[in-house]
Amino acid sequence: MNVLVAPDGRAALWAALLTLPVTWDWHDLPKAGVTLPSGLHFERLQVDEDTFCLYMTLLESEPFYTQLEDGQGDFTDEERDNPDLGIARHHDEADEQLQAMVAEATRVLGEPDERRVGASWLMEDRTIYLRDVQWDKETPIEVGVVLLPPGIVWVSL
Repeated sequence: MNVLVAPDGRAALWAALLTLPVTWDWHDLPKAGVTLPSGLHFERLQVDEDTFCLYMTLLESEPFYTQLEDGQGDFTDEERDNPDLGIARHHDEADEQLQAMVAEATRVLGEPDERRVGASWLMEDRTIYLRDVQWDKETPIEVGVVLLPPGIVWVSL
């Protein structure tokens, strides 16, 4: 997977997530998202009609699906014959990276309050949520951190 935020940057990120000033009023949140002093950037996403979040990609895979369809890339003959196997391998690799990041974050944030489709830390004024996501089959798998309004444990992205 391609590292977009290196381990030292993630270490600083976990601590910053605890004190980052954030508003949950959609109209007050900058349309361009929120950039931390370190230069890391959260984009603003509307999850559904009533819920929005701040999202940052930490790792992403290569966009492998087209390569798989074209018979290219680092796929075995078995994966080329059964594309679901190749897709599952990439998702397994993303999950391994996600679990490693959950362990990193746990050293700063403490044990997660919820482990479902990633891990969530419920704070008084926000939820910090680590998860993997693939927006559609043609896009890379991402491991990202999501800031949600307080009380929301996880969302489907």
